[in-house]
Amino acid sequence: MSGAVARIGRYVSLYPERVINQTIVELGEATNTGQATIIRFCRLLGFHGFRDIKLALVDDIATERNFVSGQAKANADLGIERLNSSLQLSIQKTAELVDAADMATLARAISATPRAVVFGGGVSQICASLLEYRLLRLGVPVFCVTDSRLAYIAAQKLPANGMAFAVSLSGITADTLDFMKAAQEAGAKTVAITAREKGPLADIADHVLPFHLPGPWPMEGSIRYIAPFVVVVEALAQALDDEMLERRGI
Repeated sequence: MSGAVARIGRYVSLYPERVINQTIVELGEATNTGQATIIRFCRLLGFHGFRDIKLALVDDIATERNFVSGQAKANADLGIERLNSSLQLSIQKTAELVDAADMATLARAISATPRAVVFGGGVSQICASLLEYRLLRLGVPVFCVTDSRLAYIAAQKLPANGMAFAVSLSGITADTLDFMKAAQEAGAKTVAITAREKGPLADIADHVLPFHLPGPWPMEGSIRYIAPFVVVVEALAQALDDEMLERRGI
């Protein structure tokens, strides 16, 4: 690297803990560079953008803090230690992202809906099924659709006070976006559960339930992000259970 890009690289190497708490504007001011240069730096390293490199730095810092100095570890043990550290951090960060007021508002809408549909592609299908199971156990009339075409049709048929839940790690999957748009055109309320708080899916959803990745992008094929996803679902389930108890006057 050279010039302004190298300046960013040196700063990130020297002050990683500072960078994870900075905005892209603040990093630009600290390195005397523009936002476009910072994005170029991130992409040179294989990341989509500034948020993704911050997530990678968080994972690296957590791993270093858990490293036991002076003790030799077998490769398998070190791998488990890294996994344990990243999962614990992602669960903690996800819990910090939970907005109690938003959960309560969403719980009221869910408790009044006559029908809800859940959709997710890839590994997100597993998460979508978990959400369906949790809501069904609470008495919500919900069903999970795994076929993208059927999901689109199901979204089109939702009533005006129906609800559509889209689960997507990346928040940019075309089929998931189509599902959400169809639900909105039908007049239903939409909920995005995603690791990308600022993205196409989050931008069009009525409600966004974010979770923190246990490691850097990309995570194709990994099921690690199911752990922080469960935190979001359980927080929603608790809010919904509280809402139902209040309605019954308990």
